[in-house]
Amino acid sequence: MTNGNKNGQAVSESQRIREVYESRSQLADKYSVFDPGHLALMQSRERRVLEILAGEGIRDLAPLKILDVGCGTGQWLTDLLRWGATAKQTVGVDLNPQRLQAARERLSPDLRLSAADGTKLPFADGQFDLVFLATVLSSVLDRGLRQRIARECLRVLSPGGRLVYFDLAMDNQRNPNVVGIKRSELDDHFGEYDCHWHRTTLAPPLGRLIAPRSQSIYNWLEALPFLRSHTIGIVRKGENS
Repeated sequence: MTNGNKNGQAVSESQRIREVYESRSQLADKYSVFDPGHLALMQSRERRVLEILAGEGIRDLAPLKILDVGCGTGQWLTDLLRWGATAKQTVGVDLNPQRLQAARERLSPDLRLSAADGTKLPFADGQFDLVFLATVLSSVLDRGLRQRIARECLRVLSPGGRLVYFDLAMDNQRNPNVVGIKRSELDDHFGEYDCHWHRTTLAPPLGRLIAPRSQSIYNWLEALPFLRSHTIGIVRKGENS
C-alpha cells in the first residue's frame, strides 16, 4: 500500500469515527451516572484502574505528566484530576472538536486539550509518564490503524512510564461500529514491553438490566470471568527503551 493510500484510509476512518461519536450524543441518558447500570460500570472501572496503579506503586499522580488519548468529553480526565493529577501536566486529545469543547466546559482551563489523530500524536518522544488508552482501539475498524495508534502511544511514553489500557474484548453484534480487541492483538501491539491483561466489567447490556435491581447480584455476576466484556491492562515501558 502506498503512503498516499494509507493517508487516505486514515482520513476516511477518522471521518467515520467522528460521525459515529456525533451520533452518540443522542444517547446521553444511557451514559449518565444517574443510570444505575452505567454508574455500576463506572464504579467498577474506577476500582480496577486504581488497583492497577497502586499495584505499580503509583499512588501520587501530581508529579506525573499524563496523556489521555481519545479523551472525548473528559470523563477520564475528570477522574484523573479527582485522583490527584495536576491540571497543567495533564493533556487530552480527541478527533472530535465538539467533544473537546464539551470537555473544555467541564474541566480546568489549565488542562491542555488538543484536536489530534491518534495515529499522529503532536508530541515529542518520551514526553509522558502515564498514557491512558481507553475505548479507543475498539472504535477503529482497521487493524493497521489500531497498530499505528498503539505505536504512537508507546512513542510518547517516557522510559519507565506506564500505559493504562481499557477496552472491549468482544464484538458487539448490535453495534457494527466497534470491534472487540483480542488478547493476541494486544500482544502484537504491545508485546515487546512488559504487559499484564485482565478481563473486567460485567457486560453492559446485562449490567444495565441487573444494576437497578440488585447491586449484590451485579457484583456476583461480575466476578464470573466469562461475563466480563472488557480488558484492562498495564504496559510497562523499560527504562532503556
